[in-house]
Amino acid sequence: MPRYTYKCRKCDIILEFVHSMNDEKSDCTKCSEKETLQKLPSSFSTFGKTTKQKGQVGGVVKSSIEDFKKDLKEQKKEAIKEYEPA
Repeated sequence: MPRYTYKCRKCDIILEFVHSMNDEKSDCTKCSEKETLQKLPSSFSTFGKTTKQKGQVGGVVKSSIEDFKKDLKEQKKEAIKEYEPA
């Protein structure tokens, strides 16, 4: 599932949530205010990355895939921590 970034208009905190594309978050989990979250635009860029195959599309794609795999592993660890019984 994709990760989305939101900002609370009341307390100005930045929050990240993992949810499906069809879901939307609206209530702040920090200050408990209702209908205050604003989804921040996300962007993706591979420009400026250095690879062994500099200047070749394949090297950039391979590097991006490796980065995504690492990010997904971290997200999985965080999700497991969140749902583990205390």
